[in-house]
Amino acid sequence: ASGNTAEKPHTFAVFLAGHAEEASELTIGGYAPEKLQNTLGWSPVCKPEIGQWMLEVKSLRVDGARVEFCNEGCRAIVDTGT
Repeated sequence: ASGNTAEKPHTFAVFLAGHAEEASELTIGGYAPEKLQNTLGWSPVCKPEIGQWMLEVKSLRVDGARVEFCNEGCRAIVDTGT
């Protein structure tokens, strides 16, 4: 974890390196502000009792076109792929 951590209890952050010159990292209890490229946003997890990062999605677009099955909202599981 980075020494410059913005403390946020009950949170963690994952940084996935984009090339061999940097290291991926997991920060427990906050995030590393120097790793941000944009403004950080927070989304509540729905149904935390199932043990997944499930989010409510208002709409979904692929190549700029709205995906019909999510027109009325849907849910998505966030996964780092690691």
